Amino acid sequence: MSTFREFITKCVRLAWIPALTFASSILVAEGVYRAAGIRVAATMEGFYEAFGQNGYKHRAYAASYMNWHSGPFHVYTDQWGMRTGAAMTEASGQSPQPDVLVIGDSQAFGQGLDFPETLIGQFAQRAGADGVTVLNAAIGGHMFKNQIELLRWLMTDRGLRPRCVLLCLTPRFLGNPEGYSDAFIYNGALFGAAPGRRELTKKWFSSHSAVYIAIRDAMQRSNAAPDAGNAALDLYRRGPRADEAMVSLRQRLTELQAIVDSKGTALVVCYAPLAVESRVGELGKSAGLSDIDQDLPESIAAQLAHAAGAPLVDLRPVLGEARAANEPITLDGDPHYGPAVSRRAGAALWAGVDWKALVGRGPRGY
Repeated sequence: MSTFREFITKCVRLAWIPALTFASSILVAEGVYRAAGIRVAATMEGFYEAFGQNGYKHRAYAASYMNWHSGPFHVYTDQWGMRTGAAMTEASGQSPQPDVLVIGDSQAFGQGLDFPETLIGQFAQRAGADGVTVLNAAIGGHMFKNQIELLRWLMTDRGLRPRCVLLCLTPRFLGNPEGYSDAFIYNGALFGAAPGRRELTKKWFSSHSAVYIAIRDAMQRSNAAPDAGNAALDLYRRGPRADEAMVSLRQRLTELQAIVDSKGTALVVCYAPLAVESRVGELGKSAGLSDIDQDLPESIAAQLAHAAGAPLVDLRPVLGEARAANEPITLDGDPHYGPAVSRRAGAALWAGVDWKALVGRGPRGY
């Protein structure tokens, strides 16, 4: 008995050895991952604020380093909370009244990329070279209702007077016109509900530990669905649901037109397809669905543009061009456009409309 007690006592006394070994290995791994280029920064908070009917928007003059599993990227905003390419402060100046104001969801926001690499960033560079100013009010996760709410605040409450509003439509944006994205804001970060200790701990590690980020990213990619396109099939199904959505979309369009018409602002519509769009017919057959129409979202966008008397820029050919050139379509493990497609899409968007004439910068006037 005494021998057993002595053994237990000895084990307790030596318990610090495996604990120290584990802690040391974590520290070594942390250093290795950081040396390998995994950057961490406690700046993923402070970017959002509560807005509207339990919704959210970007804070003014915010700056953040987003450590997402698809890769890190920087985000900055101006005095209106719109995404810009560089950090701004009240002292450094303000964004001008825009010629073109962009609204949309995460694709127009440029999820996963630094602003100059995004679709709208590329469009803005080409526009700026011809004297046309562009501001981006798109917010990741926003639905059509959220963006109309934001547009009304910008143009009616804050006095923003763009010469043109560019409405960027994606299948997700079109697929749920009655949806509204709400969120719980804690320290400027988004949560689905009031965060508990577990969520806050994960948030802390995601902005402080390279080991956590490496493990998280590996798990995210290994747990990804074999074909993420299957999750999007409902957005391409004809039938009563699509007909009901069209009624709601016309209502959203009426609300949007009331805002822009009150300021004498022009409207342009852009359709940005999902990366898997060309394959949804094949995926639908595999899933036993006979009502899949891969052209449905674009045809809806075209109907809305026609109803508004607005030009439509269709970005679908861009994906085919990128595939033909063997360029990556999306980010790593993320369905949003990668840099190559964004570059092509930005060029196509600029070439799709005579923007200088539309906003009064060209010879034909406004």
